[in-house]
Amino acid sequence: MYRFALRPKWILSHLFVIGLAVLFVNLGFWQLRRLDQRQAFNETIRAALTQGPIPLVPGVMPSEWERVELQGRYRPGTDVLVANRVQNDQSGYWVLSAFDTAEGTLVVDRGFVPRSLVAQGSLAVSAPPSGTVDLVGTVQKSRRGVFATSVGTSKVIEISQVDVGKLGERWGATMLPFWVHATTAQGSPLEAVLDPTLNNGSHLSYAFQWFIFSIIAVIGYPLILRRNARARVGDIGPSDDAPM
Repeated sequence: MYRFALRPKWILSHLFVIGLAVLFVNLGFWQLRRLDQRQAFNETIRAALTQGPIPLVPGVMPSEWERVELQGRYRPGTDVLVANRVQNDQSGYWVLSAFDTAEGTLVVDRGFVPRSLVAQGSLAVSAPPSGTVDLVGTVQKSRRGVFATSVGTSKVIEISQVDVGKLGERWGATMLPFWVHATTAQGSPLEAVLDPTLNNGSHLSYAFQWFIFSIIAVIGYPLILRRNARARVGDIGPSDDAPM
């Protein structure tokens, strides 16, 4: 009854379905591993954000997401925009400036500004505070990015990521190897950058989907074989050369 299933075309079909089932199962477990990574990442951020701010210690690299206390002065004329940021359903930019401290110069994200204000050239009103400034910031790692041309009428350079090394070259300064999000807006009309939303994403639902696909392959394919076998017995089905 099932001798047709030993034909070469059908053997290739069997191998293809088995391969799909194995692939789907592995993709499901991959999503579960991604879920574990996401949960561990969220826990790291949550633990760091619940701790009080710590002072900078010369020569000691703070951990990412730790809150640090800073005292220093903003360096005038160093504003840079980080593009493609979204906050409260508004697209816009982060505004970065150089901040000179006793421990060294670092990049401070002073806050978020909507794209509409930058397009109108309103960034001029968001100059950093003058004089000695005390602030608390959340530590972030440097990331490779590219520089673009100035945007709108603000004449401020736009970048894609906060690349501390490139910013140091632009500003002619030796930078500390990290940067910070200020926890309060540093200048009007900037808004403080919000802490990240901590959730598990869609990894679990994606894992279930892949496992369901594998079950469909494992259960559905034998049903197809059975249907073809019955069709051949009754001489009403497809030819022996067709896998479906």
